[in-house]
Parts: sequence; structure tokens; C-alpha cells
Amino acid sequence: MSNSRTHRRTLTRVRRIIEAAQAHPARLVATGDGQEVWTRGSVVAGIPIVDDDAPPVVQEGFARRKLAALTGRCPCGARPGQTYVDDDGIAHLVYLHDADCPATTENLEVAIAAWRGGAA
Repeated sequence: MSNSRTHRRTLTRVRRIIEAAQAHPARLVATGDGQEVWTRGSVVAGIPIVDDDAPPVVQEGFARRKLAALTGRCPCGARPGQTYVDDDGIAHLVYLHDADCPATTENLEVAIAAWRGGAA
């Protein structure tokens, strides 16, 4: 079997697991190392804990990412658009946020850099 076929089967299996997890409530199971660990069915999500002194745009960006991870949807309308499995075998969901959503990686990087006093 080709690598691309194996990869497609893995992604299909991951999507089914994620869809099945939506039937379960999100549950906080641990906090530490700067993150909260949540489960929803057999899915585990590590969600960063944001500093209390972070500016509102950073807090909002991470709040939206948390909401998307726990509910499957961001207020901008983003839903999981892609799934990939990294080299360690960990499946990841990629949300395709609107360009002006504070939860995009690009917008968060700019906001964090401005907060920390560096360039993005």
C-alpha cells in the first residue's frame, strides 16, 4: 500500500474519532506546564493558559481557540478544515479562521510580539 493511501486512511480514521467525540461533553482533566488538558470522548486537547496580564486581543485569540477545540466551532464560523498526523503520530485539527479573527496563528503571533515588545 502506498504512503499516500495509508495517510488518507489514517486521516479518515482520525476524522471519525473526532466526529464521535462530539457526542461527549468536554471535561477538564489536568492543569500544569502552562496548559489545561481537556478530553472529549477519546480526544485529548492541550490548551494554553493565557497570562492574566495579556492584552485583550491575545486573550480573545486564545479564548476562541479554546472554544473551537472544545466545541468544534469558532465565533468567526471556523470549523475543522484539515487534519494531519505529525511525525510523532499525533493527530492535529487545523481550523480555517477568517483572516480578521484574533485566533489565526498570524494574528496571534503579531499580537504576542507587540505585547512582548518584539517584532512578529
